[in-house]
Parts: sequence; structure tokens; C-alpha cells
Amino acid sequence: MLTQVPLTIDLIFIALVILCYYVLYRWLSITGMPMKSKMIIMGLCLMIIVGLSLSSYQLFFASALDAVPPRFLLVATPALGLIILAFFLSNIRSYFRKIPLTSLTWFHTIRIIVESLFFVLVGYEVIPQIMCFTGRNFDILAGLTAPLAVYFFISKDGLKRKALIIWNILCLLLLSNIIITAVLSTPTAIQQMGFDQPNILVLHFPFVLLPGFVVPMVILSHLVALDKLWNREEPMHL
Repeated sequence: MLTQVPLTIDLIFIALVILCYYVLYRWLSITGMPMKSKMIIMGLCLMIIVGLSLSSYQLFFASALDAVPPRFLLVATPALGLIILAFFLSNIRSYFRKIPLTSLTWFHTIRIIVESLFFVLVGYEVIPQIMCFTGRNFDILAGLTAPLAVYFFISKDGLKRKALIIWNILCLLLLSNIIITAVLSTPTAIQQMGFDQPNILVLHFPFVLLPGFVVPMVILSHLVALDKLWNREEPMHL
């Protein structure tokens, strides 16, 4: 853990990770996925969370910062690999398509929490200002507009498929912007920005789980929603 970051902020973020894990469990339960498959997926995610936590606690990612390729790039690899595998396996993909569009869209409100934490963490000099909404990170707009997307594009007067597709794509672009900014601000051999205050936050526990688990969950929710919309899967409402 970073000593300059208050324990309260650490605990808030840990609670956010637990919430994401629970949401994934609820999503899989809604789909009617067989218990064995569900437990395998949840078990693999738990292994990712524990593995990244232990590795960051032992400063695996915060050491050898001049390594090529940077160790930091390995953080998101396990979770993204699971997502790719799930989309290649048609039977697993068919279960993911049963997750309601309402739930997938509401999930993005967690980005308000993440971006609010970033705003506070800039003051503790663990991330550069460009990673905050006062800089060049506008990802909070995805969280703020998620309830509006549910109301206007799903609930009111039925599903507006094209509008929801555009919203998901725009939100993915917002996410891509902060991912690129965060990676290029991390003090590694590929750093291109944030030299006055590098992004050291995501190299340490518990914030290593942001790129390692929380962001992949956000990506998953967008991909599943787009998959449902493009394939004209009818939304299921909670």
C-alpha cells in the first residue's frame, strides 16, 4: 500500500472491487449458467484478484521499472484473456447474452466512484492531474450518463438500439482515452507523459486491481451489451 494514501481511500476501493466481484456473480446467476461453469469463472477471477494483490504487495510491478516490456503491462492480461476466451466459446457467450441491458448499463455508474477517487488522489501526488476529470480524463461522463441511457434508450418507449450502440461505443472511447493516459503516465520505459507526477498508484495494492479487474469488468459490460444489440438479443429487465 502507498503510505501517503489514507486507509479510508484504500478501503473504499477494496469495497468497490468486492462490489464488482459480486455483480459478476449476480450476472452469471441471472443467466442460468450451470453451477460448475459459474464456479470456474468466479474461481479464476478470485485467483486473478489474489495473484495481483500478492504480486503488487511484494512490489513486483513497482520494481524493475525500466524493464522492456514493462511488467505493468501484465496486470490486465489475465482478466482480458478470460474475456477473450469467453467470447470465443460460443456456449459461454450465449449465457453472457442473457445479462439484462439495464444491469449492464447501470454498472457504469461505478465510474463515478473511480473518477471521484482520482480527483482526491491527485492531491496525494500518486497520479498526475491529466488522469483526473480536471485534466484530460472525461470517463466520468460515462458514469453520469448511464442512468440517462437506461431511461431514454431502454426503459422509456422501448429499446432504442442504435442510440444505445452509439452510447456504448462513445463510452468505450472515453475508457480507451484514460487507459492510454494511465499507461503512458506510469514510470516505465514507455512513459510519455505525467513526468512531474507519474502514475504510481496502479503499481501498488489495492489499486493494481483497477486495471487488473475493475476496468476489464467495465470492458466486459460494454462488449456484452454491444454483442446483444448487434445480434438483436431482446433485453431482459430486472
